Amino acid sequence: MLKIVLFQTHWFIGITFGTILAIGGLTGGLLSFEDDILEAINPGILSVVPRDTAPLTPQQLADAVRGRDGSAAVASVTVASASDASATVGLVPTGQGRGRQVYLDPYTGEALGEPSGRPFFQTMEQIHRWLVMPGTAQGIGKLIVGISTLLLVFLALSGLYLRWPARVTNWRAWFKLKLRYRGRALFWNLHAVIGTYVLLAYLVMALTGLWWSFDWYRNGASLLLTGKPAQTQQRGPGGGPPGQGGGSPQPVPVTDLAPAWQGFLGATGGHYETATFTLPRKAGDPVQVRFLAEGAAHDRAADQMKLDAATGAVRSHEKFAEKSWGERLYGSVFALHSGSYFGVTGVVLWMIASLAMPVFYVTGWLLYLDRRRHKRRDRERAAARKAAAAA
Repeated sequence: MLKIVLFQTHWFIGITFGTILAIGGLTGGLLSFEDDILEAINPGILSVVPRDTAPLTPQQLADAVRGRDGSAAVASVTVASASDASATVGLVPTGQGRGRQVYLDPYTGEALGEPSGRPFFQTMEQIHRWLVMPGTAQGIGKLIVGISTLLLVFLALSGLYLRWPARVTNWRAWFKLKLRYRGRALFWNLHAVIGTYVLLAYLVMALTGLWWSFDWYRNGASLLLTGKPAQTQQRGPGGGPPGQGGGSPQPVPVTDLAPAWQGFLGATGGHYETATFTLPRKAGDPVQVRFLAEGAAHDRAADQMKLDAATGAVRSHEKFAEKSWGERLYGSVFALHSGSYFGVTGVVLWMIASLAMPVFYVTGWLLYLDRRRHKRRDRERAAARKAAAAA
């Protein structure tokens, strides 16, 4: 009885919410290597030719932007240790949306222009997160995507139960694709076997994807992992970090970043990959630095440092590697969702799994239509036999 109920529920959810899941999978797969693709198609903007001279300091980069536009309110400066990486200055938003990013040559402070391809990926992200429906990240689209993500957990687990082979130790029953099959047998084999391969990836994607769908889920996970509720941060419609979000822009005082830069170099020994300096919102606030230390576990394993704006003295230094297991997991949600937690191999595997999502939608529909044809044929045969018996 349980198997019948699970089967009926599984196929019903699959053919109703499958479209949303297929769209989410395709867009997620396209976003997998966004940064690498943008860098590859934007040489001279997101990357520069290395030089023998020392790069400019964060303060010099901020001054370069202010020198071209005296009204520019600098919110953050991002630098990288790589000699071929461009620098970025984030400006305070003047209205709704994210603040503009200015890409600079780290050696001269020259503006490098706007990278091409970014609007495409921004659209893919909006489709992925809220289907580009009214209300943006707070609208009905976010709820639909959230419900679909929650149902993906059920589909994955119920699918595993429904396809459980009689001989559990027979690896061929679990993992062998039988492409010589035709019709319904082929559709079922593709649906079941490919589903086995991507099961773990889908569970990780879904359980982390719910983080951005439901506040109750994020707060519950935060309490479970860290003992504290999720911190509320100001974020723009695209979910950017503070300083790039929407809402009423706040004035950022012109702050000399030279002391903070020297304090940062002294504290880290200059061993970092990327570092973002966020300017204080008001007098007395520290300069906040979010940076990836050399050899960081993944691209989201960032350290946090607060430096006195006047003296550069370190007020606090929160190292990602020294956090508790739960806090590290809390800070790794996006890396788990994208697969980067497992390195480049993880991103590739997650991308393949995401792009495979339409396979289950298509094969599920084909199996459903095949069942309907068989039921209709059985009814016609039963009616024919009844008519023959009556005659």
